[in-house]
Amino acid sequence: MQNLVTNVQGIINMRLNHLSVLLFSMYAVSNYSWADTSSKEVHEVIKVRGQVSKRVDVNESAMATPNYAIPSSDLTDLLKSIPGANINANGPVSKIAQYRGLYGDHIATEVDGLALSGAGPNAMDTPLSYAGTLMTESLEMTRGIAPVSSGVDTIGGSLKVNTVEADTEQNFNHILSQYTDNGKQTQLGALTNLAFTDQALLLHIEQSKGTDTVEDGQGRKIVPSVYDKQKFGAKYVNQFTENHQLMVNFQAINTGDSASPALPMDIDFIDTDRLKIAGLSTLEWGEMNWHIGWQNARHGMSNSLLRPVMSPMMARFNRADSTGIDASLSFNMDEWQFGIDYQQSLHDSRITNPNNSMMVVNNFTEVEQQTISIFSQWSTQVDEQNWQLGARVKQYSNDAGEVSHSMAMMMPNIKYLQDKFNQQNRSTNQLGIDLVAQWIMEQNQNLDWRASLAHKQSSPSYQQRYLWVPMQATGGLADGRTYVGNVNLDLETALQAELGFDYQDRKLSVSPRVFWQKINDYVQGVPLTDPKTKMVAAMMMGDENPLMFANTDAKLYGMDIEASYQLHPQLQLSMLASYTRGERTDTDDNLYRLAPLSGQMSLNWQQQDWRAQLIWRGADKQDKVSAVQKEQTTAGYGVVDVLAAYENDNWLVKAGVSNLLDKAYHDHLAGINRVKGQEVPEGERIPGYGRQLWVSVLFSF
Repeated sequence: MQNLVTNVQGIINMRLNHLSVLLFSMYAVSNYSWADTSSKEVHEVIKVRGQVSKRVDVNESAMATPNYAIPSSDLTDLLKSIPGANINANGPVSKIAQYRGLYGDHIATEVDGLALSGAGPNAMDTPLSYAGTLMTESLEMTRGIAPVSSGVDTIGGSLKVNTVEADTEQNFNHILSQYTDNGKQTQLGALTNLAFTDQALLLHIEQSKGTDTVEDGQGRKIVPSVYDKQKFGAKYVNQFTENHQLMVNFQAINTGDSASPALPMDIDFIDTDRLKIAGLSTLEWGEMNWHIGWQNARHGMSNSLLRPVMSPMMARFNRADSTGIDASLSFNMDEWQFGIDYQQSLHDSRITNPNNSMMVVNNFTEVEQQTISIFSQWSTQVDEQNWQLGARVKQYSNDAGEVSHSMAMMMPNIKYLQDKFNQQNRSTNQLGIDLVAQWIMEQNQNLDWRASLAHKQSSPSYQQRYLWVPMQATGGLADGRTYVGNVNLDLETALQAELGFDYQDRKLSVSPRVFWQKINDYVQGVPLTDPKTKMVAAMMMGDENPLMFANTDAKLYGMDIEASYQLHPQLQLSMLASYTRGERTDTDDNLYRLAPLSGQMSLNWQQQDWRAQLIWRGADKQDKVSAVQKEQTTAGYGVVDVLAAYENDNWLVKAGVSNLLDKAYHDHLAGINRVKGQEVPEGERIPGYGRQLWVSVLFSF
């Protein structure tokens, strides 16, 4: 089976290389807009596919689609078009979703219905990195407090990638080609749907590449900035009867040499296979949904592949492997929804020196995470008010095998850490409970009021528990600090509240939200006191002040807003803005890597099949930074983008310029450069990209 997959992949990669000579251009265009805010229904949905439609209900969603998105190396950038959302960028294909100050494992993320963790101990293969542009219909993020039905660990929100499904009623084909000049970035893709009465087969293939170094607004080369990723797969659906459907989905993702300059290493390879089997049944009493998914991921990373290393003895290669299972069964019955979820992942990570076969560190061995949870949710309407109450109970189980270090016999302090970890009880079992109450009242045809309260809990990551020797394998924190874990971490517990309203008339639409949450036992690095561990960190990592993951206390609060105004039947002004403040409450410090006040404004014109857009996006300075993590401050900035598009039944042709004025700037959520001896100095925040000219063609038939 493995040989078959390898052969198929080789053929596909060869075909894609041939296509890259023939196909030139781009896929995408701005990210907010061309709005139509005329409808109110069951669910607030912000669609960014040439138009914005709004519908109102207890559960709000913000949806962004790639059809009209500024070109990017990674689908995660679409989140910037959603109020409250942002990204922590560690590399062109290693971008972590952030929502209202929480990120990474705090956000329940599903790609094509599966919630599976990646292989990388430093989140090089983030959940959204498994989604492809051509196959993605929308990114759907719950706005505000996520209901218990939206995911298992939703303390930081719920994010779903909705993909194109096999269709039993029609045949269709899409071919995509895009090109961006800065970095010579290309994207090519094709999909075809074959319908056979009650069955359908959908085949898809995609390739993304950046083959040259990207320049910033000062003309400096950001090294490294190349990337190479391929995706291919198939979906099959069988509509057995009018009420019963079976779906099978296979996907393979292969990432080659790709930069992550904010991390200690770059990607050598990530090879991942995913399989999902799902069913949907409509019965007399309601609906039954189920699925079971499986993933196997192999990941290699190196500190000498795309960047210089000071000496051969400092070269490192990290091989990480993981497997995962995600299963779910849920029932929808009128006002009630019930479900059970099971998630399991296994992780191994081994560090070697390619120039010294004697150097071996098993930094994560047989790490197992398992979560079993059940939930119940009730929704009802009383007059003009809608209520939703939900509860989820979660059983977390974690364990890890024994670790080893090749230098333990020669260095007593390393042996001390190894023995200390191996001799302790590494198994944990913890019970978590989520409670959510949401309310909405329709005051009149134009105005709705909203309020939500929640108690949410989540389990620390396996890196935070089981990182036993001082290292920077921290799930993508990218703060340059050295950490050790803590097996006995408690669950994080958040008390959350949100208030807001939606106003909408013939011309004006505005939806502000104010939020607050207090997180007890918030996991963050604190100064390490153990002298032996500090000596190891100083000797092996050059860090005199390492940190240890510990339970602290924190609070997050802020606001986000979106609004639009119809200036003319063909002209609309749109905006969104977000602000989050994060503080430690057990000490006088700020939380790490939070975006300052930021947002965008766009002027949108549409006339029949033609569209154009002028966008300003920017951020205020950020000087409220984490002292314990030695976080740098960032100046404010503003950037202008322009684009134009023509669309008919078969063609979507688009072109534009990002960063029109070639502005030099730094996004506060970009990581710190870790690469030595380049035009962008080591230790400087990775700058934003300079001017980019792009063009895109999408052909459908």
